[in-house]
Amino acid sequence: MKPEYLRQMSREELDQYASIAGYDLGKARSVDAKVSAIQEAREHVAAVKVLGGLEIEIPISRMHDKRLSDLLAKQDKTDDDVERLFVGLVGEDQAKAVEERCTDDDGAIDVDAYSLAIAQVLHARAAKNF
Repeated sequence: MKPEYLRQMSREELDQYASIAGYDLGKARSVDAKVSAIQEAREHVAAVKVLGGLEIEIPISRMHDKRLSDLLAKQDKTDDDVERLFVGLVGEDQAKAVEERCTDDDGAIDVDAYSLAIAQVLHARAAKNF
């Protein structure tokens, strides 16, 4: 949510928003302090190690992206849906780093290793405890 719209919310609404999102507002009392605390929480990054130590960073704001939540909740996900979800969470550069780690000498991409990396990201405690 854009900061200018957050600033239009009441203190009570900001408290409710932070509660839903799982953000700790600490001792913030004023609207400005609450908005700052929310913005700071959204800037955090969860670090997840996959496939033997490749560190993947997931911006917390992406964990709260409705487009990605909708993909995650979709009942009959296709391989393309899962790929879009993964790339949406980790970004193209990190997804390419995972793909490179999963690529054999002959250029074949090990789908099982790639699936494991996706599962490690989606089920990581670090990503869930933001």
